Amino acid sequence: MSRCIDNAADCSVKQFMECAFKGKYTVLILDGEPPDDELKRAFELIYDQYTDLSGLFITREFELSAYISSLERRINTVARFIELQKAFIAEFNIPFVTGFGLVKKYGHKLYWNHESPDIDLFLSKLDAIPGKEAKYKTDLAAKKKELFDMQRKKIQGEFNLLESRKQFVMMLNRLQQSKFVIDKNNTSMEEVALMIKDQRDQQEDMRAQQSFKPR
Repeated sequence: MSRCIDNAADCSVKQFMECAFKGKYTVLILDGEPPDDELKRAFELIYDQYTDLSGLFITREFELSAYISSLERRINTVARFIELQKAFIAEFNIPFVTGFGLVKKYGHKLYWNHESPDIDLFLSKLDAIPGKEAKYKTDLAAKKKELFDMQRKKIQGEFNLLESRKQFVMMLNRLQQSKFVIDKNNTSMEEVALMIKDQRDQQEDMRAQQSFKPR
């Protein structure tokens, strides 16, 4: 009878990384020769436990939603700024200079020379902004798709790897910098998940305390 590791408490960090980032599910074998689909399913169970215990799915969902919101705010603000500037120019033959700060925070530095006004030059600068903003629209579409796919897979029970190897290693480094002790050969993924949760709980407590500080 074949057996394999199928829970986060028995899976080491090293075994987890071999499965997640190299597809080497055989590291989970305890006895016998389990079929590939059984090994893959065992890792999916481990990963589900890891994400549930750590709150990784909720965190990633929140991060994506917040990023999408910031991109939408940027795109809408810039588009509205251009629209209103052109309407103001059409009415008064001069831009609304005090409104330049709306897009300056997004890296668009506009200038109006009151001594030597040049409407055509200013309009050309204004018309160049959408081209510079195009990458943010592309990024927005990609992040919306990522969020949709992530939520769909969660609902349908499909496996979905939420972190790249780089992101996972960086997360381990942050935990170790926060004085958590991690031995890739001996630390289990259950322990790592609880470390992540503990660290996030501490961060939430710190933010809550700061919000109540008298000003």
